[in-house]
Amino acid sequence: MTKKPRRTLRELEKDLKNPLSSAVRARRKALGYTQAELADRAGVSLHLLEEFELGRPTVRLDKALQIIEFLGGSIHASFKQTE
Repeated sequence: MTKKPRRTLRELEKDLKNPLSSAVRARRKALGYTQAELADRAGVSLHLLEEFELGRPTVRLDKALQIIEFLGGSIHASFKQTE
């Protein structure tokens, strides 16, 4: 079994350009949650939250909304914070 190559910091930064993902990540950090804590409290898997914060398009909208609502926000507010 071969390992997936590690992503470079530049590749990760490029993925973090997604405004909604960036807003969620910033809000999580502002509230002092680790990814594991937020995933547990919002009722989603850690893997899903990691993918969402990286801006991966595979995250289901209902799960993204579940995270945003737990953080006390809305999609509108999330986008407004990144402007």
